[in-house]
Amino acid sequence: MPSFELVEEVSKTGIEKTYTTSLQLINIPSDLGVIELSPSEVEVSLKIPKQLENSISPADISLRLNLENANVSDKEFTISESMIGLLPDVEVMKISPSKINIKLEKLEEIMLEVEPSIIGNLRKDLILEKFEVIPSKIKVKGPLNIINENDKVRILPIDISSEVPYKENKCRSAAVNHEQGTCVT
Repeated sequence: MPSFELVEEVSKTGIEKTYTTSLQLINIPSDLGVIELSPSEVEVSLKIPKQLENSISPADISLRLNLENANVSDKEFTISESMIGLLPDVEVMKISPSKINIKLEKLEEIMLEVEPSIIGNLRKDLILEKFEVIPSKIKVKGPLNIINENDKVRILPIDISSEVPYKENKCRSAAVNHEQGTCVT
């Protein structure tokens, strides 16, 4: 979210204000993932005409970097005035930094095994006859530096110590690498 930082200078023709705004990445190719973005915020100094000085808020300052033609070998992107959506007669005085570093990586789809976890103690009068995960594997898409074929998808633990015996426990979502998902029973 953009935030107002500083009123730098007032002149007869207008006022200069500096804003810090988040960088918005748009049109990221579907086969690429953003691994690193540095920095994620940019300072933009604007010269605003006196008649507009009260009509511009930090929310009006946006910086959009179009990655439509980006590829894995691209590392450094130049920030230009054309990336900033502004009202007419508002002048960009300075952008800092003027270059952004982005690490992109190809996304891959792989099948990962679903790994359930059982917690609690089953009532003594019950016997666990069968334990099955359906599906036993799911398709995951992500950068290979984050996911690999040896990862497992872990679902939230299934507590078998409930007073009501389980016939079926349906988990609607799960996550990879120790991240928690939501299990709805």
